Amino acid sequence: MKKSYLLFMLMVFVVAANAQVTPSCPTDVKGAEITDKTLVEFTPTLLTDETWGTPTLLTDRRVFFVHGLGGEGDEAGTTAISWMQASLWSEQQYMINSARPDYNNVSLEAAAMELKGDLESFADANSDAILIAHSQGGIVSRRVDKMYTTGEFGFEPRTFGGMVTFGTPHQGAKILNNIEDLQDWVGESCEALSAGPVAEAVESSFFLDLFLDPVDYESFTEEFCNSVQNQILPLVMDDYLAGTTSAYSVGAPYLATLNTFVPEIPYVCFYGVETQPIFWHTLVHLFPGREPNNTITYGEAPFGATNDETAVAFADAMIGKYYGKYTSYNALYEEYNDLLTGFDMATIGCYLSVFCAVDAIIQRDEAAIIRDAYEKGYDWLINANAAWEGFIGMSELVEDGTTCTCIDWGPLGDLEEDIYPAGPDGSCATEDEDTNCYTTTNYIWQTHDSDGIVVKESAAECLGQVSEGMVFTQMPGSNHLSMRNDANTKLKLIHLYDGVHGSFYKTNPR
Repeated sequence: MKKSYLLFMLMVFVVAANAQVTPSCPTDVKGAEITDKTLVEFTPTLLTDETWGTPTLLTDRRVFFVHGLGGEGDEAGTTAISWMQASLWSEQQYMINSARPDYNNVSLEAAAMELKGDLESFADANSDAILIAHSQGGIVSRRVDKMYTTGEFGFEPRTFGGMVTFGTPHQGAKILNNIEDLQDWVGESCEALSAGPVAEAVESSFFLDLFLDPVDYESFTEEFCNSVQNQILPLVMDDYLAGTTSAYSVGAPYLATLNTFVPEIPYVCFYGVETQPIFWHTLVHLFPGREPNNTITYGEAPFGATNDETAVAFADAMIGKYYGKYTSYNALYEEYNDLLTGFDMATIGCYLSVFCAVDAIIQRDEAAIIRDAYEKGYDWLINANAAWEGFIGMSELVEDGTTCTCIDWGPLGDLEEDIYPAGPDGSCATEDEDTNCYTTTNYIWQTHDSDGIVVKESAAECLGQVSEGMVFTQMPGSNHLSMRNDANTKLKLIHLYDGVHGSFYKTNPR
């Protein structure tokens, strides 16, 4: 870049010098031949790789792609950058010059200040620029927008004039409210899934079985899983425990204050509605090698993180394995139990041999231990999805009115019970002295669509949208992680750049 700048300045100097000293060529008014000719030596330009690179046209529009919690910007310098493929595709297809700024996780306020500074470091950042943010990045970006609109730091020139969010929890993320319960659940998961294999390994080994009883190895498993839960897990979940996350849990004062601000620029909010099983469809993108931008797994072409069933297949295989182990050891238990408790000649013959009876008791008890251990793992696997729905607020118990239950003892002491809905104020009215009433609050399970992390009501409800912004904002089949680089991402970006969500976003194709 410096070489290009010096070459440009040298050319300006030469042109200026020639303009001052080059004499006018003598001509004849009748068009006679020029007699004084100046010879100019031609010097070829030295071509470099940069010369033939993709030109940065003056008409390119600046678009900022802001990562979410745990994501990375350009400063990371890796191909794992959250918006890498989607942003590069945007540059290739439309008159766009993209950038992927970074920010810290110390606090949301600090993150917004850093992001604001990063945006202002781009000379072409202005009110024509678009900011596209994923998840937490949308909350951080909204705070920057508020800074510009309210003039908290003086009315500085804007670095973007329109904002787009993908899966941003505008009304809060319930998973952050349940983070401690989630950690406990992971510890329970460790114990449930390891119980069967550990019990089988110990009971099948003569020496381990000789020195360890079930209490010993269950205690060992519990200690190991406690270490995972209390020491290893906090490191793995470091992002979810960061300072930024306390600002946008459901009911967080910081988010409530931010939501009182009505933006003055166009907003569009895209949200995912993942299909069941929600937990396994979302979890797959946390598997090593299956990150949404992984070019080895999903190929060099962008938008490959679509409908990955790897985790679902893994879960099905695990369920089949644990159920198979449970049924086989249960059958073994039943076989030895029948031998010990039956009324046939086999039972009588076994009891006539001390060794047979003792061995049958040992085999039966070991089979029961291993069977019950695998049952724990099986129960966890089949209930994991429902548990995850609770953690993210996708399924929750909500109040559904009040019921009155009245017991009338009657003048003769006979008992009658009457059940009816409570009044508008939740009370039960009765004038009968022989009648006692009490109220019961009713609850029902309420379910919401979600992207596996954020429920639809939170990701879809942002303020300041352009009139067309509510059309085609759902991303069916996209989860919170895949929406950075799946087929729906491509479709939504095409809609955006083609002006479907408002003329402000319309961008010329290359």
